[in-house]
Amino acid sequence: MRSRGCDPAPVLPESRWRSASTPARRCCSIRNPNSASPEAAVREQRDFDVIVVGSGVGGGATALRLASSGLSIALVERGTFLPREAENWDADEVFRRQRYQSPDERWSFDGGKPIKPASYYFVGGATKLFGGVMMRLRERDFQEIEYPDGLSPAWPIGYQDLEPYYGQAERLFGVHGHPGVDPTEPPQTSQLPFGAVDHDRPIEQLIYQLRDRSLRPFSLPLVLQRHSGGACVRCGTCDGYPCLVGAKLDAELALVRPAIAHRNVTLLDNSMVTRLELDPASNKISRIVGLRNGQEFSLRAEVFVVSAGAINSAALLLHSAGGRSPRGLANSSGVVGRHYMAHNSSVVMAVGLKKTGTVFQKSFGVNDFYFGDEHYPHPMGNVQMIGKLHGPMLAHRTPMLPPRLRQAVADRSVDWYLQSEDLPHPDSRVSVGADGSIRLDRKVTNLRSHKELVKRIRGLMRSLGYPLVLSEMLGARTTSHQCGTVRMGSDPKQAALDAFCRTYDHPNLFVVDGSFFPSSAAVNPSLTIAAQALRVADHMLAEDFGIGNDRSRESIVSI
Repeated sequence: MRSRGCDPAPVLPESRWRSASTPARRCCSIRNPNSASPEAAVREQRDFDVIVVGSGVGGGATALRLASSGLSIALVERGTFLPREAENWDADEVFRRQRYQSPDERWSFDGGKPIKPASYYFVGGATKLFGGVMMRLRERDFQEIEYPDGLSPAWPIGYQDLEPYYGQAERLFGVHGHPGVDPTEPPQTSQLPFGAVDHDRPIEQLIYQLRDRSLRPFSLPLVLQRHSGGACVRCGTCDGYPCLVGAKLDAELALVRPAIAHRNVTLLDNSMVTRLELDPASNKISRIVGLRNGQEFSLRAEVFVVSAGAINSAALLLHSAGGRSPRGLANSSGVVGRHYMAHNSSVVMAVGLKKTGTVFQKSFGVNDFYFGDEHYPHPMGNVQMIGKLHGPMLAHRTPMLPPRLRQAVADRSVDWYLQSEDLPHPDSRVSVGADGSIRLDRKVTNLRSHKELVKRIRGLMRSLGYPLVLSEMLGARTTSHQCGTVRMGSDPKQAALDAFCRTYDHPNLFVVDGSFFPSSAAVNPSLTIAAQALRVADHMLAEDFGIGNDRSRESIVSI
């Protein structure tokens, strides 16, 4: 059955956590009836104060923070709203048929091999299908860390610079959690909005077993509306799926819809920006050029924010080369596109003899190995439960097994996601062809640390009574934690961005997404992107428009 009920009405800030109960309406081109239509903005070549390219976490948080200022803002997104339909929760449709992946996206990888990346272009970006984990970086993650393969570089900012913004981002996303258990947890000056998401009974029993082994499992900080009155039913189709009932607060629901509730914010969906153009006299960006519904358009602004994701943001800057920027915009340092990172990640599947009875298992993590242990002194990374695996999700690796057998294995498994830091390397890079086509090269680093982590979890699960433990390292198609391609730093010869994500080369251009990460750390990056976006927006308001940040903080909801 196919039901394209499309998206709900705009969610105002005060109703942010009741989005699932709002009435549905038809999809359309503009998501704010009070603002000018995008068609008029394009037709009239309207000028804006700020243009934000990309509506994921970075772009959405920036737009929301700026919205209360009264500045005219255009939020430009190449995709449209992901429809709510029965297929949202269909494992076969989502994973085997890849229903929501961009059908025409083709990149080349490592020497020109073609790949079809797992790219999702929607309002809200890739968060429409994310797992909902919002973790802060650890304090040490901002410092230089030594690994056998080399150094993880220090950031130009410290944890304390982001700490208040972490709290604000957690409020915007309605994060659920239970601080104080994770042994690596950094200090926090604000409380999480809601308590931890409850565990399935089999998962609770596993937690007890891990504690008996002197480990300290902790409740994952999740953006699921599991509080009183929330829509979350703890289903088995969450991690990697769109949420049919709007109970997962992705960037669309938490950021974009509240932003476009302001009449000064215009959303242009189905609008792919193909290049930025430079004013040669001032060295400032003068306009964006792109395609909207097959027609070329251009828009001007005072300030531009690129938030298209680490791969596409770098590609856009490189493809905008010309004149005074022959190597690409913001690229006098030569680092744009380089130092690509996406974590060393593996899925571990521990299969027992009996059905686990687990429905929702992504509720806890383990950080006891994050900074190493007595047997391996280097950081190994983060361990967390992954969304429950189902038979169709295993089809690409076990094509010879009948579907019933694949499902039987999945019914008996406990499933983990392991992520370790990968180190920035100049040969891990994004580059573009003359036609804008993307090439991705990746030099894998820090494999020893990741293998140590996998070895520990495999051994642990065998010792807990799971006779079959399978593991698979994720490959180049997995770009969900992409970062590092337009890095920030204190030296403009070694970095493209300053500590506020302003490009050194062009004073009115910012890049606000995972691109700015100097290192990847080993936790999910979304919360750090959101926190830095809020910080950057405050800086932009004060420095570029002379507006204090008190008005902008009206966007932070009081719960």
